[in-house]
Amino acid sequence: MNNLLQTKRIIAERNRELQDIQNALKNTKSLNRILQEDFARITEKLQLLSSSSSSERVSIRTL
Repeated sequence: MNNLLQTKRIIAERNRELQDIQNALKNTKSLNRILQEDFARITEKLQLLSSSSSSERVSIRTL
């Protein structure tokens, strides 16, 4: 009976560890998605800035 109780405790502990790992993975995926969205926004803004700077340079040169 003692071995059975010990086995149940070990299984419960492993289940908690597995749940912690699954939660960490879920959080990591959420953070990764947010970072990818931020990176895409930043990249888009940089492209807009660089293209507007180019056109501003062109208009300044033509003056």
